[in-house]
Amino acid sequence: LISKKAQHAEEAGAVAAIIADNDLKNDEIIHMIDDQTKIVINIPVVSLGAKDGYSLFFFFSIFLS
Repeated sequence: LISKKAQHAEEAGAVAAIIADNDLKNDEIIHMIDDQTKIVINIPVVSLGAKDGYSLFFFFSIFLS
């Protein structure tokens, strides 16, 4: 669940989180909806499909290293 991953990021001290799918064959949009967990997240969170996630990872690993 995205909310659980966001909660782990926040508990680890993150000020924001980008959560990407890891299945390159699945290019569906991940909808961040109420998942009924009642988890409260206080940081900004965005979810990405795998292709966009890998593109962003590539950008950060090449251009910011």
